[in-house]
Amino acid sequence: GAAFIYFGGPALAQSGTAVTLVGNAPGDGLGTTVANAGDVNGDSFSDLLVAAVNGSGLGYVFLYWGGRAFDKTPDQEFSGEAAGDWFGESCAAAGDVNADGYGDVLIGAFANDGVGIDGGRAYLYLGGPAGVAPTPEMILTGAATGDYFGTLVAGVSDLNGDAIDDFVVGAARSDAAGTDAGAVYVFFGWGGGAADAIPDGILTGSAADDRFGIAVASLAPPYVRRMAIWAGASLAPRARLAIASAVR
Repeated sequence: GAAFIYFGGPALAQSGTAVTLVGNAPGDGLGTTVANAGDVNGDSFSDLLVAAVNGSGLGYVFLYWGGRAFDKTPDQEFSGEAAGDWFGESCAAAGDVNADGYGDVLIGAFANDGVGIDGGRAYLYLGGPAGVAPTPEMILTGAATGDYFGTLVAGVSDLNGDAIDDFVVGAARSDAAGTDAGAVYVFFGWGGGAADAIPDGILTGSAADDRFGIAVASLAPPYVRRMAIWAGASLAPRARLAIASAVR
């Protein structure tokens, strides 16, 4: 696998890349997921997440710190608990959920068996001056076997108006509202308070097989407290788009 980085400018090149990142070995699956990490070390440069998940579901996530002299060597590496977890199939910037001025990172492992087969997990890592802490601040676990909790992880800015970033975790096969209806778990940032793994809100699909929460995005202003949530049994045109608005 490989990931290609194109640097922006007045005229973005249509061909040729500034940096090409390649996997360590055949079958590594580097580039399974690529995502903006935010600024995890506070140097005013955006950082990059690149996941490598092989065919057995053994996953790694590589973090590259941004800078004027960007290089191909990952600055940090994170790995899943076991083969088959699909750790890194989803990863994203969480925003600054503890309000310390450093970006934080989310990594999903939808097939982790911590609560039962394919119940899923998501891991929240906090940023700091030395980069992201090697040990997750929070390990969030799905509610039941087969939920696929961690199908999607995303930072969603500030949903509740407390000036602290929030994040969500999708469980596309949650049965809370029907078989594989799906659910999205909302977690508010905590600033100087104590972190906890209890969701502050749960949104569910409307019917069986919706697979609600397969993708989530935070909407830009003026919809600063809203999310777009994609629901669909596949990425086919019949999938539905819903807008969920938090209380203002």
